Amino acid sequence: MKTILDRFDRSPLWLRLATIFILTGVLVGGLYTVRKNSADQVTVVKRETKKTGSLPIKKKDPKKAKEEEEAKIAEAAEKKQLLILKRLQLKKLNRAQRGRRKSEGRNQKTGLSSSYSVHCRLLRNANQPEYSIN
Repeated sequence: MKTILDRFDRSPLWLRLATIFILTGVLVGGLYTVRKNSADQVTVVKRETKKTGSLPIKKKDPKKAKEEEEAKIAEAAEKKQLLILKRLQLKKLNRAQRGRRKSEGRNQKTGLSSSYSVHCRLLRNANQPEYSIN
């Protein structure tokens, strides 16, 4: 091997350049072949299917299509109506709850004030002399 490399070192420049170009050509040819083979493998994976005939296409009847569309619209309207009714019920419920809270608050206030007024009357009555009609 050493003798071959020594001869290559002593050879003229044109022979060295030709050898480098030949080896470069072999390298490029090998890369091209590898890419081509890998591309063939990819196409083998993607098998083409033959079409034996066309499938029947179902055409929708315009009347049926219109009926289906109207049914969808009616269903959407019913859903919206139910949603509106639910919202109204929630509003009524909230109003009733607010009213109940307010009335409870008023009852508590009036309960305190009425018991306070009863105590005040009792105190006033206790300070006043009693008159009896006999």
